Parts: sequence; structure tokens; C-alpha cells
Amino acid sequence: MKSILLLLFIIVIISTHIHAQNVGIGTSQPSNKLEVSGSLLVNTPTTATNSTPTAGQIKTMINPGVTFFLSSDSTGRFFDPGGPAGNYTNSQACNVDILAASNCVGIAISIESLDLGTGDSIFIQDGGGNPLMAIGSGYVSTGEINFNSGRLLVFFTSNADGNNGAGFSILFRRLFDNSSSQPNVSGITGKAFYFDVKTGAIRSGGISNVTTGIYSTALGFNSFAIGNYSTSLGVGNTCAGLYSTAIGEISVANGLNSTAIGRNNFALGAYATAIGHSSNAGGSNAVAIGHNAVASGTSCISLGDNNIASGFYSTAMGNNTEASGDNATAIGFNTTASGARSTAMGDGTTASGTFSTAMGKSTVASQSWATAMGMTTTASGFAATAMGRNTTASGDYSTAIGNYVSTSGEEGALIIGDNSTTTVLASAIPNSFRARFDGGYRFFTSAAATTAESCLLAAGTNAWSTTSDVRLKENFEKINGEDFLKKISAMNLTSWNYKKQDASKFRHYGPMAQDFYAAFGKDKYGTIGNDTTINSADFDGVNLIAIQALEKRTSLQKTETEKITSSLKIEIEALKAIILQQQKEIELIKQKQAGSL
Repeated sequence: MKSILLLLFIIVIISTHIHAQNVGIGTSQPSNKLEVSGSLLVNTPTTATNSTPTAGQIKTMINPGVTFFLSSDSTGRFFDPGGPAGNYTNSQACNVDILAASNCVGIAISIESLDLGTGDSIFIQDGGGNPLMAIGSGYVSTGEINFNSGRLLVFFTSNADGNNGAGFSILFRRLFDNSSSQPNVSGITGKAFYFDVKTGAIRSGGISNVTTGIYSTALGFNSFAIGNYSTSLGVGNTCAGLYSTAIGEISVANGLNSTAIGRNNFALGAYATAIGHSSNAGGSNAVAIGHNAVASGTSCISLGDNNIASGFYSTAMGNNTEASGDNATAIGFNTTASGARSTAMGDGTTASGTFSTAMGKSTVASQSWATAMGMTTTASGFAATAMGRNTTASGDYSTAIGNYVSTSGEEGALIIGDNSTTTVLASAIPNSFRARFDGGYRFFTSAAATTAESCLLAAGTNAWSTTSDVRLKENFEKINGEDFLKKISAMNLTSWNYKKQDASKFRHYGPMAQDFYAAFGKDKYGTIGNDTTINSADFDGVNLIAIQALEKRTSLQKTETEKITSSLKIEIEALKAIILQQQKEIELIKQKQAGSL
């Protein structure tokens, strides 16, 4: 054996000299200092026992059943169910379980003997049930086989064809990590590449002698992977956090499971992510993506340019936005959401109240539960709403909608304005409704929105108009005005007030709806109104019918009076003539009497 080793050594020396100090593995003409043609494997150095198995470590598989090797067994040998001397039988199904052991990084298997019938087989799995190797009747042993698993399960099955072999003998040895015996990597200068089997670390590029995290990777120039299981790729990156990743240029991933990608990014919080240019994810579970994006709050998100998400669970997106309130959201340009659970969206909007919302352009929601939407609107009252342009809802629970209107600090007020002026219309009292529409108002009472089913407050007027166009009407019926007068005369007309209202302030005149409906609620075509309300147009109609009936009465009485007057005039003229005649006769009598004297 020593002669063979010496011969191999001489061959390597001669080969190295012939090829100008180049070493080739798998190639006869290496053009580099070391050239490998084929796969290259670098393993953890291991140590294993050289002792033969003890009697307690030699076992025969039990069919059916499981044969165990304990974690204290550093080696062992097992035979098929037929044992070391006999053949196995038909329909065997059994397995060996080599249990895991501390610091065991693998198990080496040597098939010492093998004689299997056609269709009979051995399957080897790792501790997780993953298949590693299958052995059949045509297998030829290649010596010791290393498995990268601290636990192995070996299954043997035979069929029922009667073609059974002598079986097998398998020896195993546990492989224990021996990397601690290796020297530290040293002597690194300039550009270099190495894999450190002691720490499992990989380095390539411009390497500095700094602390190396176990199982870490650093590739590039001056990239540091200090944290265990960390990865640093590029230029000047630093990974100090456990399981951290930094890719790009001058990026830092210091938090546990943190990620920094791009240029000059910082992922400082646990599970934080910073991507882009000069972004900073300082909070746990924070995400900062873009340029100068800052995510300093826990589980917050900052996306875009110059955005800040500092509140817990906050979100800032766009350009120059800030979400400083917990659970706050700022989206757009120059928006600020400083209230807890607030939302600011658009351009220059501010939501500073708790649960407040500001959307649009230059809107402000400064009180709790306030909402400002549109352009230059302000909701400064508690639970107030301002919508439109240049509207202000400053009263608690107030609402301002439209253009140039304000609730003027009046709580519960509702005000609506049109676009006819830049003069602000303000609420005057609490819990009131005001509206300004220069073109008037029209209310429709049907889905068809026809003129017949509407009422109008025309521009510049002060009273409602109802549609009365004859072209829109049908089913006309003549009315007996005298009958209406009789019904009106029989109605109970009083003064009154509504229940629960102050009688000293809220008194009214008029009929009851029940009486009005009983008197005028039906004609031959259908129903008119109902017995709880009185339609003002119908009320006016009844009044006009009654007035018309009274006018007819008056006209008739006037005619009759004129006839009587004319007759009386004739009679008076006749009486005047009689009286005149009598006066003349009396005068003659007086004259006669005077002559006789």
C-alpha cells in the first residue's frame, strides 16, 4: 500500500511540473492553477469510530417489525430477517431505524454482502421520510456511501415468488462533525474566494478579515456577513442580523430576518425590509421601499419618495407623505395622517383627528371622526363632514356640502351651497338646515322624475309651486260647490297644537285630516289624499271651489236684488205721482176754501 501511495504522489508531482504548476482534476491539460472538470464537493470534516460493532450492535431484522439502533450506537451491523447464515423467506416487510444522535451530521453505510432475488428490494430514507436510495437484485456495491442525515430508515421487502436470496449484511458508522479541529481561515489578501468548513461560511471578492457569521455568505467588495445564516452581496454591505440579507451597495441589514436591497438602505428592525435608495426600515416587521422612505413604526409600510411611516401599523405612500398616527394611512403628495387610525389621501391633505379622513386637495380633518373631502375643505368639529370646495364644518356633528358654506360652529347643522357666489353662507342656529341654490329647487316624488310629480321653488321666489299645467291632467270631473260649502260648514274648525309641543309657542288653525279626508277624500275615479295628512295643493283647491260657490251665490243674490230694486223704483215713482196728484188736489181745495171766504 505504501508503494502505491508513493507512486501516486510521484505522478502528481510530475504532472504538476509538466503543466507549469497547474493542477487538473478530471482534465489532463489544466490552464489554471486548479482546474476541475466535473462536480466539486466540499464536505464538513467528520470523524467516525473505527471499532467493530459489539455483540449488542449486531442485529437481525424482525419480520414484521422495526429494529432500532439507539443514539448511543456509534456503529452497528444488521442482517436481513434470514440472519447471517440463512436465506430470507417470501413476503417479508420490515425495517431498521437508526435513531438520531447529538452532533451526528451523517451516516456512512457499507454493504458488506448482498444477494437479493428478483423483485426484492431495500429502500433507504432519511428521518423526514425522504427517499435517499433504492437497492435491487442487480445492485453492485461501490463501497461506503455517506448520507447527509443523522437518522436513517432502512426498509426491506420481498415478494412471494419464492426466488429468495441469501440476503444482506449492512454496516453503518455515524459521522460526527469534526470542523472544530480545523484551523481558522487566515492569510487572506486582496481578491479571494474561500469556503470555511469550520463555520460553513462562503466568501468571494474583495474580502476583509472581519467577524464571520456561521453559514453566512458574502460576495463582492467589502461586504460583511456578520450575522449567522446571513447573506451579503455587492459593495460595502453589512449583514449583522441573524438570517439577514443585504444586496446592492452600502446597505445594512441589522435586524433579525431583515432584508436591505439597493443603495444605502437600512433594515434595522426584526423582519424589516428596506428596498431602493436611502430607505430605512427601523421598525419590527416594517417595510420601506423607494427613495428616502422611512418605516420606523412597528409593522408599518413606507412606499415611494420621501415618505415617513412612524406610527404602529401605519402606511405612507406616494411623495412626501407622513403617517405618524397608529394605524394611520397617508397616500398621495404632501399628505399627513397624524391621528390614530386616520386617513389622508390626495394633495396637501391633513388628517389629525382620531379616526379622521381627509381626501382631495388641501383638505383638513382636525377632529375625531371628522371627514373632509374635495378642495380646501375643513372639518374641525367632532364627527363633522365637509365636502366640496371652500366648505367648513366647524360645529360638532355638522355637515357642510358644496361651495362656500360653513356651519359656523353650530352643532348638528347641515348646510349646502351652489357655485353662484364666493360669499360664504353660514349656519345661524344649531341643528338647522340651510341651502343656497341660485337656480331654485325642484323636488321629484317618483323614479320617473316627471314635471307632474314634482314641486318647485323657482329662482328668486319665496314659495313652493306645484305643477298645474292642464296638458298634464286628465279625468276631469265637475264639482258641486254648494255641496263643498255644506261639508265645510259641518267641519270642526278649531285652533290647536301638536302633542308634546309648547302650546304657548306653537299653535295652529285648521281642520283635522280625518275630517278633511272624509269630506273630500274620494271622487268617482279614486282616492284623494289620506286621513293623516292634508296636501296643500288639494287644500287650496277645496278653498277655490268653495270661493267659487260663494261667488255664484253672491252673483245670484245680486241679480235678485237688482230685480227687486228695479221693481221698487217703479213702485216708488208711481207712489210719487200719486202723492204729487194728491198734493195738487189738496192745493185746489185750499184755494176754493180761501175764495169762498
